[in-house]
Amino acid sequence: MKLGIYERMELLQLLPPHDTYAGMKEIFTTKLLLNPTPEEAKIINMKQEGNRLVWDPAAAEGLVVDIPFSEFMFNMIRDILRRRSDEGKISDNQLTLYEKFVMDYEQN
Repeated sequence: MKLGIYERMELLQLLPPHDTYAGMKEIFTTKLLLNPTPEEAKIINMKQEGNRLVWDPAAAEGLVVDIPFSEFMFNMIRDILRRRSDEGKISDNQLTLYEKFVMDYEQN
């Protein structure tokens, strides 16, 4: 699935910190895929400022990467987003993720 850097960072925040052994192995692998590579960090001029990561928004707009999600992780993310929506907890940063993981999936 093609995701921009903002979507990837938001997904990292949504992933659960605890799960079964098998679930955590999948989550760990997915986190590795979502985190920017050193080359990507250089392209967008990513740096740590205090407790925050900052980057050049203009450069970030063009950084879209195809992330291969396992079926397990795709379903987990879709369920998390659907549950957040049902609870009225979807933020504006999660709108495109909801569209990609939930709405687009349900239309197919």
